[in-house]
Amino acid sequence: MKYQTQYGNWTEGKVDGYDFCIKHFEEGSSYGIDGGCISKLEIRKDGKILANYDRGWDIEVPEEAQTAYLKILAQFNFFAPAPRPAPQPRMSPYERTRAAVYATGNKWAIENFNATH
Repeated sequence: MKYQTQYGNWTEGKVDGYDFCIKHFEEGSSYGIDGGCISKLEIRKDGKILANYDRGWDIEVPEEAQTAYLKILAQFNFFAPAPRPAPQPRMSPYERTRAAVYATGNKWAIENFNATH
């Protein structure tokens, strides 16, 4: 697959002898194909439009272009949400205060904390 982002969210390319043009985003939406990132798609062969999606199917993908279509989807339509950081265990009030005092680096505050706790 060869492709080049032309401007903004638009990308044009060629896959398996088919030309394509898509508008895609970093996250999926209700307008995207199957809730994915592609909101507009056009697949052409020899200048003839074989498939067109513009927030909905105007021209369905024909059987002969299915492989190219699936490659386009695999490359551009799905996004992986950023992994969430692992939840940190809750700290007791003592641990929170100790961490805050030590974070200051103030040796007198640390000595005072250690002497009183």
